Amino acid sequence: MKITEINHFSHHHKLELSYSGTPYQCDGCKELGFGSCHQCNNKKCNFHLHENCGVAKPTATHSFFKNINFKYEKKGKQGKTCKACGKDVQGFMHKSKETYLLPCCLTLSSTLNGNFNGRSLRLNLEVKASTKCLICQNKEISKGKLKGWAYISSFFFRSVN
Repeated sequence: MKITEINHFSHHHKLELSYSGTPYQCDGCKELGFGSCHQCNNKKCNFHLHENCGVAKPTATHSFFKNINFKYEKKGKQGKTCKACGKDVQGFMHKSKETYLLPCCLTLSSTLNGNFNGRSLRLNLEVKASTKCLICQNKEISKGKLKGWAYISSFFFRSVN
């Protein structure tokens, strides 16, 4: 069952699940969002929460961290980065000792299925990339050498030249 309306501690009006056709900044985790979100139904407010930020559980787990519970916290830590994406944690987060995860990163799907050039493609979420990206030819998230999780295909497409 999908939750379509919530009362959230971070905002004084009810929030409604809707679709934002334009990018927004999540008022919870402070990250960019697009698509499904909880937003204020008061026309004077411009308040948005990612769907994951709006309905986050007090504690959570992730398969990459065996026997570790992450506690949901409301305020980011100066100078701390998300273990999954390498971005600064500025707002809502999940924390366990010195490991921080953004709410959207914690809930990343372990697999993605799709099509590429008419062929089925399955991508698996991995802790690190074992090879360079076939498109950008980098192994890092940015030139600053931040390493983060990556979706990896179990087979490679070779270009025919």
